[in-house]
Amino acid sequence: MNTRSEGNHATISGDLGTHLTASPTDVIATIAGVTIFGASDAVAAARAALEAGPLPAYPDELTPELREVLGWMCFECAPIAHAMRAAGIDIKPKAEDEQAHVLHWLVKLVLRHGASWRKAGTEDLDAWRARLRELANKSEGVST
Repeated sequence: MNTRSEGNHATISGDLGTHLTASPTDVIATIAGVTIFGASDAVAAARAALEAGPLPAYPDELTPELREVLGWMCFECAPIAHAMRAAGIDIKPKAEDEQAHVLHWLVKLVLRHGASWRKAGTEDLDAWRARLRELANKSEGVST
């Protein structure tokens, strides 16, 4: 077990951060190779800040993840484009526009998250669904 104390910092014990104690309301996320945890609002803010930064360089070699997302057919992109549009993202109702927006989003997920792109994409989809429910509830006069 490693233990150290430096200046006015609290003692750190354990395997240098490999063990986390989180409450049931804490969220743990890995974004761009950085693991963060805490209240869901704080994690969401940290994720937004990390994702606002520049994307990693586009690789010269086609990775398996890029090969997969770039191979998505138009009919595979349409349902996601509809969810994006319903959540307020401006996408023209043409198949090629829908495919372009979805592929753009997928490539950014792969560049930021590598093999974990699906998990990050699911988080985005869940956020869009939540936004859609929020808008539907407002239009029906239901408070959330």
